Amino acid sequence: MTPDANDQASREVSRLYWAGQHKEALALCLSLVDSGRAAAWILSLIGRMYFLGIGTARDRQAGLSWYRRAVAAGDPGALVFLSGFERQSGRYSEAKAMLDKAASQNYPLAFIQLGYLYDHGFGVERDTRRARQYYEEAASQGYVFAKRLIAGQLLRGQDGLIGIPRGLLMLLSAVREYLKIRIRDPHSEKIRR
Repeated sequence: MTPDANDQASREVSRLYWAGQHKEALALCLSLVDSGRAAAWILSLIGRMYFLGIGTARDRQAGLSWYRRAVAAGDPGALVFLSGFERQSGRYSEAKAMLDKAASQNYPLAFIQLGYLYDHGFGVERDTRRARQYYEEAASQGYVFAKRLIAGQLLRGQDGLIGIPRGLLMLLSAVREYLKIRIRDPHSEKIRR
């Protein structure tokens, strides 16, 4: 299959998934895996579908296995997902290591999650300044949720009283940006957390 055809198959998977045709999307994903033409994100999507029971019976262990395959194939999104699973299980150092690896690939959602760890002191010493640096990296790449998190820090007085009006303006700007993106592309990763 040529690269253009593979891109076409990936677009078809996305179209089917977001149209709610989950069984068909999963079947196409599995056929791409069987033929050796699946992009790493396809492996993550299969993991998501099994983990949550979307288009198939819910099977968390199978979902985790697919996510691990996606990590091995180089998908930073799978690292972020698995880091959340580790964090929920109280394994903060493992979660942070996964996020660090995803961040080294310049993956914005990893920056958001690293910021969250530092903002709340999950498995690391609480450091709101460092959290802000991670949020700002994701925000600089257009991730609206990161802007909302920065606004929250400002509104809580992290930069003193002078930061509160800036926080309010940033929050309003983030809401406006969210709505614009949501209208253009309701499935955009830039509005995810």
